[in-house]
Amino acid sequence: MKVLFVRDEPRFKGGAERFLDRIQSHLIQLGFSIFYTGLKEPVHLLGPAPNRIWINPNVVRHVKDVVLQVKPDVIHINTNNFFTNSILQVFKKIDIPLIHSVHDWYLIERLQRKIYLDRHLPFHYITPSAGLAHALQQMNKPVTHLPIGVDVQFWTYKPYFSGKRDIDLLFVGRLERTKGIWMLCALYDVLQKIRPGLKLTLVGEGTECSKLMAWKTRRAYGAEVELAGVQHDAGLLHFYHRSKLLVFPSLIPEGLGYVGLEAQAAGTPVVAFQNAGTDLWCMHQKTGFAVEQGNFNALLTQILTLLDHPDYGASVTEPARAWVEKHFNINTLQETIQSVFQPTYVEV
Repeated sequence: MKVLFVRDEPRFKGGAERFLDRIQSHLIQLGFSIFYTGLKEPVHLLGPAPNRIWINPNVVRHVKDVVLQVKPDVIHINTNNFFTNSILQVFKKIDIPLIHSVHDWYLIERLQRKIYLDRHLPFHYITPSAGLAHALQQMNKPVTHLPIGVDVQFWTYKPYFSGKRDIDLLFVGRLERTKGIWMLCALYDVLQKIRPGLKLTLVGEGTECSKLMAWKTRRAYGAEVELAGVQHDAGLLHFYHRSKLLVFPSLIPEGLGYVGLEAQAAGTPVVAFQNAGTDLWCMHQKTGFAVEQGNFNALLTQILTLLDHPDYGASVTEPARAWVEKHFNINTLQETIQSVFQPTYVEV
């Protein structure tokens, strides 16, 4: 069986790409043949909206050519933000089972608009988020919840006090405003006055990277602030094992939040803003520490408490690991993934 994956070509990798990697890895193990085509972000003076709405004949032609060349049994859209209606125009006119990943709440909003073509296309939706799956069910859309989380055999658990944890605060993800990176920096400025010498490590890349370097220079932060860039999984695991706390300060409703699951599997306490995604795995004082969305003072107080009382943070690490193993273990999902990608399963 051949599966064609259609996706935006991301500038910065995030949860959507991890979701895709997990699915493809399983499908390859199951004997599926994998193909994909990526589309780069367009440049437009009026911003991204016109490219999403207008039908670009070059994009239509490209996708049609790929479909004719591959002759897939199933087509899967992982992300479709750059040329939305151009992609959907192609799929409106072909008789191939269609699967669509749902990573965030924007697509739910989009499905409620009359101007978007995907409101009536026969997609079978898949999502790692129970909240998004429920929203699609409420809209009478065919959907499968695929809680694809982490490989618990790779993300090994390290007991909190089994070794030196020299990173006080760790951030992992896209360095973007919407991910709360500047709130974290403002919080760190305050913490430095209260607890000088705290070490902050930022892992990832994004549009704010150069501005973050300027912030570090302007504040004269030396080795205590590290911009570690993109890390392979082995390097990322090392950062988790060295960290006292992962901070997840996203200012938007997350679909899930993979890095939180990875940190929990590795034995690192997590403090996160409450939202539809993080609420699935960060239960306050049970599997993590959750504070009101966007509440700077609440986040500051929670972090200070955890740094002052490491036993308090350590108390959630074993329950968090157990929660990930039970609810977000990638190694238990092959049968479900196979059933979703069988052509007879998708409603056409």
